[in-house]
Formats: sequence, C-alpha cells, structure tokens
Amino acid sequence: MQSLFDKTRNLCMALAGMAVLAACGSPDVGADRALLVGSWAQQGATQTDPALVVENAVVTYEPDGTSDFRATMTLTQADGIPERFVIEADVAWTLEETVLTRTLRDVSVTPDISTPRGDNMATALEEAYRNSPPGRLIVERLDETQLELLDADTGVTLAYVRAAP
Repeated sequence: MQSLFDKTRNLCMALAGMAVLAACGSPDVGADRALLVGSWAQQGATQTDPALVVENAVVTYEPDGTSDFRATMTLTQADGIPERFVIEADVAWTLEETVLTRTLRDVSVTPDISTPRGDNMATALEEAYRNSPPGRLIVERLDETQLELLDADTGVTLAYVRAAP
C-alpha cells in the first residue's frame, strides 16, 4: 500500500506538471505550443486522497521552455491535524512532436506556519521532488481559455483557465 507521503509526492509531481506536460491530440504542435505559453490558474481544488488537497495552483509557461509553478497544499495526517504548505517550482519544459516533458530545476516547499513537524515535512517533500523523475501529462484540452491535463500515472485530471496577464 502506498504511503501518504508517496501519494502526496505523486500528486504534487502531477501538479508540478503544472509546469510539466506531455501533450497529445492535434498534430499541429506549433499551435498547441503557442496556446500553452502564458499563465494558467487551477479551477477549484484537486483532491485525490481524503488527506491531500491542492489549491490556488498557478503555472506560467514561457516561450523559452521555462515555467514557474506555485500552489497551496493541505496535508492532513492520521492524527487529523492539517499542515499547509506553499509549493514553488522552477521547471524546464520541452516539446517533441506531441510530448511535452518537464525537468525540475528547483523547488521550494514552505509550511504555512513554521512548526518542527511542518518544517520536517517540508524538507522531506522538497527532497522527494528533487529526486523524482520527470513527470508527464496528456493535454486533453487546450484552447485560448482552457487547459485540461490528464496525469497518465495517477489518472488525475487538472483543469486550468487562462489567468489574466
């Protein structure tokens, strides 16, 4: 059985797919790449486990193949005490045919309120992200206003709307 930490890492890797992608669909990759560039804000919260909620995710894809990601994550431990974290990631992305791959360049996980437990969890999450392989997502929808990504590994669909510049 997968631990809560592993589930958290997997979901966050999918979200860091916020800066992560694997695309499929239209053979006109150039149009997809052009549409992807810009800022995207998560619609609602993502919850794949009762103990884990990710919200307020915003990802910005730059034309030079870099992206920035920021989100808030709430992780509730077995004792029922929630811990909130802010995740910020710097990711490089490339597009080959219809596959967009991201490489994590840097990540920061900061507890909302610094406590020994929260600080230790943040350090462990940062380390897990740094050691994780590139993630991939399938672009299910990409147009001027909406972006929907399916994480092929977890089955989680992430929905974004274009954020104001």
